[in-house]
Amino acid sequence: MKVKDMFMKPINRDIQGVIKVGQDDEENIKQELEEYVVTRELQKHFRDFFSNYKKGIIGSTDKMGVWISGFFGSGKSHFLKILSYLLENKEVEGKKALDYFLEDEKIKDKKVIEDMKLACNTPTDAILFNIDSKSKSSGTKGKDTILNVFLRVFNEMQEFSTDPHLADLERQLTEEGLYEEFKVRYEKIHNLNWLENRHKFKFHKDKVVKTLVDINFMSEESARDWSRITTIPYEIDIEGFAHLVKEYLDNKGENHRIVFLVDEMGQYIGDNTDLMLNLQTITEELGIACGGR
Repeated sequence: MKVKDMFMKPINRDIQGVIKVGQDDEENIKQELEEYVVTRELQKHFRDFFSNYKKGIIGSTDKMGVWISGFFGSGKSHFLKILSYLLENKEVEGKKALDYFLEDEKIKDKKVIEDMKLACNTPTDAILFNIDSKSKSSGTKGKDTILNVFLRVFNEMQEFSTDPHLADLERQLTEEGLYEEFKVRYEKIHNLNWLENRHKFKFHKDKVVKTLVDINFMSEESARDWSRITTIPYEIDIEGFAHLVKEYLDNKGENHRIVFLVDEMGQYIGDNTDLMLNLQTITEELGIACGGR
């Protein structure tokens, strides 16, 4: 017998040396779920995480912040990705993420399995991202506030623009049932697809104004006033962001959850106490406004 024949899987298959949050093709996700090994140490972490996560499902709690710590290369990003698949109970090649764990008996503790089933069967939006790659600024001095990054990924998850001014417009159009009509009229009048061209908004302001007037969403004067506001830096406070998230959850239903899974947070914050305070306040305000949801 050859050594390679002793293994269950081909040893010459492509294996990712480093787990990257942005890699989300189905083949890669399947490999990660199939080959994830839950060690005795990880069994404890799964138990701790899901037993605490359950508190926000069966009741209300403002204690919902989790920090994953460990030395370089200890598997923090991998653990984070696996949690995102489980919480969303992502379907990969016709099989739910939880089933990859159950069928291979990765978790031995029956109580942990029950807690995982409860979490996985609760409707959840899992937003997984690397905070540095989603930040508009680079370098230590020009780092985006954590709030701005959270707002950007929250809007992106809803398929709104990453520009907060445009995202607010799209959100309001959606609430009034006019967003689809706006996209159709925009393409009909200007022969441009809105989703493909909204990043060029600064060059197409007149086109947007004309479309907003055409669907009777705004008067021309109001639409022009709004387009002028978009040149001013966008401002939102943490309390306002928490309210936006709560509104979204309320519209999705009582049992709906949203989870922000942020990779490389420690590296991003570094020794910047302002960013640490920013994160702490966001966590607290989301806890107060959403009650563990």
